[in-house]
Amino acid sequence: MATAKIRWLLLGLALAAGGQAAAQRMLYRCVIDGKTSLSDRPCAERPSPSFAVIGPAREPRQSMSSTPMVSKAATHLDYLSPLCAELNEGMRNGPARGLGPRALAELHSSYRERCGEDDAVARKRFVEEQAKKRDAHNNELLAEKRERDLVKLTREQCDEMYRIAHNRRKKLEALSPGERADFERFEANRKSRCQPA
Repeated sequence: MATAKIRWLLLGLALAAGGQAAAQRMLYRCVIDGKTSLSDRPCAERPSPSFAVIGPAREPRQSMSSTPMVSKAATHLDYLSPLCAELNEGMRNGPARGLGPRALAELHSSYRERCGEDDAVARKRFVEEQAKKRDAHNNELLAEKRERDLVKLTREQCDEMYRIAHNRRKKLEALSPGERADFERFEANRKSRCQPA
């Protein structure tokens, strides 16, 4: 019996000296040849269920339902009058502030009564502003695409003009004075439109 007490004492001291990590270990009760002993490792023969956990008690988890969730702010909040914006935020934060169902119902009723029209106007303005932003963004994308397409078309035209000018230069000696004048006008046009090639 004294041996068991000494084992318990030694195990307690080892756990205390081992710090937090050691304090969280499981203890196993092992029965070997009819003798019961405690170990921090599973028993070598038939493992018996863990006997105890030594260490600080874990804090109980709070249930999800105990903490009221705060909903996302209304998208049209910035378009509401200050009074209606405040009432809207009050409805949103009410459960988290501990307002009961009756108080929340009164707050909703007051909001509908005082801010029903303001809310409808604010929602409409929000939708219109979002549509304007979308249109502006789309117009910007279209302008960028048009610019890219124009650059590509100009490059293709200049490549073709350069190819024609290169072929005509080879035959420059055989050209008549009129054809030479046409070629010079063509070259001047090409140089004014295109980067030097």
